[in-house]
Amino acid sequence: MSFLRELQTHVSSVQEHQSLGVRNPLGLGGVASYAAEAMDAGELAAAVDTAFRHGVPYVVLGEGSAVLFADGGFPGLVVTNRASGMTMAADRSQVAVESGMLLPTLANRTVAQGYGGILNFAPEGGTVGGAAITNLQVGTERFRARVRQVTILQPPTKLKAASVVRRDGSALDKLTQPAFGLEPHAVLLTLQLQLTSRRPDVLTRELADAYRAHQPPPKGAFGPVFHVQGSVPLAETVLRSLRGDVLKHSEFQLDRRRPSFVRRRGIGGTAASLWAWLEEVQGAANLVSEHELSLSPIRLGAW
Repeated sequence: MSFLRELQTHVSSVQEHQSLGVRNPLGLGGVASYAAEAMDAGELAAAVDTAFRHGVPYVVLGEGSAVLFADGGFPGLVVTNRASGMTMAADRSQVAVESGMLLPTLANRTVAQGYGGILNFAPEGGTVGGAAITNLQVGTERFRARVRQVTILQPPTKLKAASVVRRDGSALDKLTQPAFGLEPHAVLLTLQLQLTSRRPDVLTRELADAYRAHQPPPKGAFGPVFHVQGSVPLAETVLRSLRGDVLKHSEFQLDRRRPSFVRRRGIGGTAASLWAWLEEVQGAANLVSEHELSLSPIRLGAW
């Protein structure tokens, strides 16, 4: 059976030759050979397993807000992770959730039942899986401090459950995307998270406060594109200290209010030219700052 036919038997939504520019606020990126949407962890595992057995490169995305696809596209399968099942533990102190669940959705559902623990992360958006892999930080709090167990698919092996100790995230560290996403890699399927029990009205108020304190990303901008040791606010402080034309490109510029996000200036530009300019900005910043500015986006595809 061909790869496409077998994939269609396991995954409900499959397309060929999909433009990747629709996934990027700047409209950058080529074409993916195949694209699929996994609606649960079973479909996600089946899509990855099928691609691996047929020798097709694959990559799994949540919202894809920090991904830059090459102008040459992705010569394989791009899976959008929509898996969002959730099960409360019997003692209701923990929740098992599929990795494609959005952070705001999970916060709203658990807060409504009188349980907190992840509400501070909700305004950041993105998926639970993405927050665990990047170890999302809000203030002094890291997301992995809430992770107790994960289920991972590591081709060609079978499913593997791994306990995650608060100070040992080695199981999650292995999930980092390989260069350009063209090599076989592990995929996060489910997570078990520790919750805290509070009065629902108190949690609802704290969730609202978290949203009010959050500075949302600018509309139509791509990013964040820089960080300093995982901190975007610190990176933006460094960028605000820069002067000169380095902050502008013929087709792109850093947002004035949130300089770790990129806006378009013109109608041209490519993913390659954007990346080259970001490296120039990074180099200029690291010459004048005591903090080391790092690039945040993941490059995927045929660079």
